[in-house]
Amino acid sequence: MNGYFKTSCPICAQGIEYPKEGVGTDIQCPSCQSWIVLRRDLPTRWLKFWMYFRLPVAFLTSLAALGDVRAMSFSSFFLIAYCGLVASVMSGLIKRKLWGWKWNWVFLSIETLLFPLYILSVLFAGQSLKPGASQSGAAIALLKLYGSLLLVYGSIWLLPNAVYFLKRKHLFK
Repeated sequence: MNGYFKTSCPICAQGIEYPKEGVGTDIQCPSCQSWIVLRRDLPTRWLKFWMYFRLPVAFLTSLAALGDVRAMSFSSFFLIAYCGLVASVMSGLIKRKLWGWKWNWVFLSIETLLFPLYILSVLFAGQSLKPGASQSGAAIALLKLYGSLLLVYGSIWLLPNAVYFLKRKHLFK
């Protein structure tokens, strides 16, 4: 490395190059005269993966699931809305719009809430209650299992993504 960082002014988008020792100091933008704090730009590899792989895969798998639904039902309406959400989030993030960053939180929340349900449906597919078993007891056990899965999945998936996207809010206008 040559000992210099590059950044851009958040007001006029003028490119600015400054020495490594300048990180954390205030400078005045040469073109618009606004004051900015110099900081090293954060890497965006995960953002690129998210925009160009993760969201398109979510969109395509939802379309495939929609094609598998035989009749219009609640699940098909949900899948259509989900496809619309994913497409708009993908568009907003690629264009670096603040609304895309905000709707990404909705996508992350929905995904975090639904994934444990998917795990439960796979684990208990085709199973039914034994005759004489308490339905309320089974429901409470399922809720406890869902809560546990939600806590684990949220800490593994949502928490790191939240930290990542919160640190990069400045990339979206």
